[in-house]
Amino acid sequence: MESSLAYVNITAGTIGALHDGVVLPYVASSHYEPGFNADAAATVREAVSVPVILTGRMNDPALMEDVLRSGVADLVDTTRALIADPEFVKKTAAGRADRIHKCIGINECHYPDRVSSCPVNPWAGRERELDVPAPTRRKRVLVVDGGPAGLMCARTAASRGHSVVLAEKKETLGGKITLLSRDPHRREMASLIDDLTREVAEAGVEVRLGFEVTPESVAELAPDTVVVATGALPALPDLPGLEETRTYTALDILDTDLTEPGENVLVVGGLNDHLAPLAAADLLAGHGKKVVLLSECILPGQAAEPSILHLLTKRLLEKHVRIEALTQLVKGGARPQVRNVFSRETSDIGAFDSVVFATGAEPVDFPETGGEFYRIGDCLAPRRLVHATLDGARIGSRL
Repeated sequence: MESSLAYVNITAGTIGALHDGVVLPYVASSHYEPGFNADAAATVREAVSVPVILTGRMNDPALMEDVLRSGVADLVDTTRALIADPEFVKKTAAGRADRIHKCIGINECHYPDRVSSCPVNPWAGRERELDVPAPTRRKRVLVVDGGPAGLMCARTAASRGHSVVLAEKKETLGGKITLLSRDPHRREMASLIDDLTREVAEAGVEVRLGFEVTPESVAELAPDTVVVATGALPALPDLPGLEETRTYTALDILDTDLTEPGENVLVVGGLNDHLAPLAAADLLAGHGKKVVLLSECILPGQAAEPSILHLLTKRLLEKHVRIEALTQLVKGGARPQVRNVFSRETSDIGAFDSVVFATGAEPVDFPETGGEFYRIGDCLAPRRLVHATLDGARIGSRL
């Protein structure tokens, strides 16, 4: 009897990575290596006579070619790679795989109650909004600072024919992504900055590194438009006893010898409802620290994409991180004091060698200049990478 089975498509897990505990998510984040379902596909292929399709973080043509040549699968399937770069197949066929904008796996694209979005391709889901007529005149545009928002804006504006100067006060481009990509689970973010850095140069943007923009330099450059992308700095609460405490931010520890914070570390999340507090606690616990994580939220990381939140929470518990939700730090010092945000009861949380704050950020101010003026990214409102690049694309498209 002939089988009616046409093919087997290999995937794994659930949408939120929950099934009697934490399991694989079938829309996996950068916490999983590309091609993580390959072993399962190879096992199935040995047992069936129909084609086997492999899916799961297939974001690189070289990986796809290896899968096919090695016989792991007969075909590969991808979705997010095409959201990040709709020309993925065309570039591969033309021998331009090095120009593919790779999916970086931070799972901002598939919330069921939101428009599709992608930090790599802000046009995804917003094609009509960002498909605007060509500009009627060529403008002189100054973009202040070269993080992801500034880079995306500069590239977009230059590709529309404007004359763009991108001024960055540091000697490198990329903003805080240069630090975030040091986290082993967020290292793929670096490819976005690499692509944008190359493309601003190809688009003819004049990049000035080590150049701090002042009102005087704005007057000298005489731009028609100023776009400010100066970002935000980590926010630290003003608490009694904090001057006696060795303190760090969640960004600091990505650029710090992790022997410095000591063995017992308190991570303070405050009202930060995304991943930074959990990621900081995970990094420290992974280096053998005894970590307590405080959050004023009902659930630390409650606004994060569910499969990442569930995985990170599981990993913290496996590393014996003590998680205290609905808990506010009210006093620093060797023995910090905390308060329940609902009951208002205070208590002693224990002794710590250092405190790491992941409590959000404050915009970096820049004085408004005359003429056409915009703020984008975290200096407009501290948010996430997907918002920074979308801001950049929106303003760059509308100039």
